[in-house]
Amino acid sequence: MLAFFELLLAIIIVAIRHYLKNKKKNQIKIKRFLLKVAATVLALLLTITVLLQELIQHLLDRISSKEKKLKLLDKFE
Repeated sequence: MLAFFELLLAIIIVAIRHYLKNKKKNQIKIKRFLLKVAATVLALLLTITVLLQELIQHLLDRISSKEKKLKLLDKFE
């Protein structure tokens, strides 16, 4: 059991040393990843906005056509 913890501790130390050694490179990778995530989120928001705009336009067209039909019916009565 002690050997397992020593191995785990050694892996953690090596990982920390590797991170500190390549800190600048890792920060650039993290920034790129975050920029990609932000771009993806913005693209999804834009897509949702466009879809909502089309849905609202469709509903407005439907309401407009029903209003026209009601006006025609009122003229005949």
